Amino acid sequence: MAQRTALGRLGRPDDIAEAILGLHGMDWVTGQVLECDGGLGSASPIMGF
Repeated sequence: MAQRTALGRLGRPDDIAEAILGLHGMDWVTGQVLECDGGLGSASPIMGF
């Protein structure tokens, strides 16, 4: 699974916490869905992984 991500590793709890804290620090951002998948969502299904 780690090889399929753009970052080449699996996510850690600290990665998610960093994203949450970043969103909470933005006063003008509301109602967002943030994909925290290390780039897995951008992997092509034809990559053969």
